[in-house]
Amino acid sequence: MRLNRFLSSAGVCSRRKADEYIEKGYVKVNNKIVKELGVTINPDEDIVEFRGRIVKAQKPVYIILNKPCCYLTSLGEKEEKPTIRELIKDVGVRVYPAGRLDYNVEGLLILTNDGELANRIIHPRYKLPKVYIATVKGEIDDETLEKMKRGVKLEDGFSKTR
Repeated sequence: MRLNRFLSSAGVCSRRKADEYIEKGYVKVNNKIVKELGVTINPDEDIVEFRGRIVKAQKPVYIILNKPCCYLTSLGEKEEKPTIRELIKDVGVRVYPAGRLDYNVEGLLILTNDGELANRIIHPRYKLPKVYIATVKGEIDDETLEKMKRGVKLEDGFSKTR
């Protein structure tokens, strides 16, 4: 298995970030610093360290969370508002959200330690369609409704109503 893939599957980081860490000399295999990309390892035999800590292979964990309103999609510890960390505190494995929802939005979140899956969900190059349903208080005038139907370009792609 390639070293960057191992680090990603162990929940350390994405493959791309693993390549950066390898080049910077943050990774050791069998007590030797590895700076070359493309190195292969045997996860059952080789000892991999990242910044001085031994990295163990992890079984992938997948959590589907119905994020309630008024929680931050954050795993930070020093937030002023409640975070999803509170909702997954008993999981026992470090997982990351594959995407995010705004504070006042509720809906499906996928959390995982599988960096490859998270990347496929998040990265625009995979063009994974995402559907959001919004409920609006009050009345929407015809002009605004027409604009919504035509769509709008956002930072991460085109969005429109159905």
